[in-house]
Amino acid sequence: MRIIRLTYLVEHDIKELLIESEEAGFFFLTKLVAEYKNGQNVFNKTGERLWGVYGEKNKLIGVAGLNQNPYSQYANAGRVRRFYVSAQFRRKGIGKQL
Repeated sequence: MRIIRLTYLVEHDIKELLIESEEAGFFFLTKLVAEYKNGQNVFNKTGERLWGVYGEKNKLIGVAGLNQNPYSQYANAGRVRRFYVSAQFRRKGIGKQL
């Protein structure tokens, strides 16, 4: 398993993870892709990051974003966004590492 910063989301194959999340009734990744494509949220402000977790065979098994928190009075407060780990890889510490 390896965690990398996703600097340009469309370069990464998120399709399988997206379908899984939608079938499970979660639309975090649907929103992630839509907002990334329209430029609404590309995780490029100071302190922001988008991370991907890759498992065997270079398959994307999880993602997590960190945005500035617009609701906090503190400049260094972050907000976790668009967090999803594939069902078969949960409870293995991936979320904690993200």
